[in-house]
Amino acid sequence: MPSENTFKTHKVDNSEEITLAYPELVGEDTIVVNAVLLPYLYDATTISIENLSGLDLGNPDSLNHCWINVIDRFDYSRSVQFCMGTRLDEDGNPVHCSVFYDDQFTYDSQKDRYELTIFIPAYCKNSNTIEGFNESTVLFEVRGSGLSIAGSYETVLPPFIVQGKAHKEDPLEEDPVFPSSADRCSIGEGTIPAYYENSKGYASDYLFTCASAMYCVETSGFMPSDMAESTEFQDVSAYLHNTKTSSDIMLSIEEIETVSTTIPVMKLLEEPERLFNGEYEVTTWKSRIDSVWSRENLATAENELTVSASVRGV
Repeated sequence: MPSENTFKTHKVDNSEEITLAYPELVGEDTIVVNAVLLPYLYDATTISIENLSGLDLGNPDSLNHCWINVIDRFDYSRSVQFCMGTRLDEDGNPVHCSVFYDDQFTYDSQKDRYELTIFIPAYCKNSNTIEGFNESTVLFEVRGSGLSIAGSYETVLPPFIVQGKAHKEDPLEEDPVFPSSADRCSIGEGTIPAYYENSKGYASDYLFTCASAMYCVETSGFMPSDMAESTEFQDVSAYLHNTKTSSDIMLSIEEIETVSTTIPVMKLLEEPERLFNGEYEVTTWKSRIDSVWSRENLATAENELTVSASVRGV
């Protein structure tokens, strides 16, 4: 029986645009769909499977035994299930969906595992044509190998929140510790070498005062416009987490604004090229990095700042 270690996943950086392709059966012809996924609005996850005797994922035809089920958690009509080798469903019908992956697994000899990266764009439109998915659950299964291999993972697709980099609340306010040309989030970029070349070996600075100059973090929540009337972000909170003591200090958080915006998600490299956009209601919150407890106790601690939220129907 396979161990729990058989199926693993890890997220891949999605901050760069990437060009991908997949074959699609149209009638009796196979065409290649070429596309560019734009930064941040796609999920990239590598699945990793233990090299087990009898599994033979190194075979070029191994994807014919692999099935994927993408379940859109907010629009079940967008959910799809198909054989990864043929892109046909259980009834042998072609499945059209913008799910990208290589045509075979890659073997990692150091880990003795087979890997495959799956790319899924966010829900997007071009005129009346819809592609991509909202936040989804992905189920993976190997069939007909004599072994029961299955696993799942969650995509990082909208609706989601993106926590920004800390910065001075007022850019013109001078920090009493550093010159006006610097703030405490850029010291590791060469502004004051004597500071970041310290005994703790920090490459960048995330140390803050609880006084002037005040630092803050802005967080943006991306809600697909089609969902905005029925779904919202709730329980938005910010806190400092002390990694040594596992204690949390809550921070105040305030909503700044909500705007409607259109963001490019995917380009299909056809003639003519087609651009697919995502339409979003983007809400921005601001958290001031101001801990009353730390200020009153003159406390110094190493903390991680986290902003979290839940998504619920209204």
